[in-house]
Amino acid sequence: MTMISVRGLSKTFEYYKKELGFKNSIKNLFYREKLRVYPQLKFIMQKGDK
Repeated sequence: MTMISVRGLSKTFEYYKKELGFKNSIKNLFYREKLRVYPQLKFIMQKGDK
């Protein structure tokens, strides 16, 4: 018997891509490339699992 079942649980993380160096730091003030990550989580706990 399954006690807890979770499928398709996700969280969106957004951050900006950074490049090294002073010139790129100035450029990144005006132009930013946004990266998104969508991790998917799935777990099933049976009776007696901890």
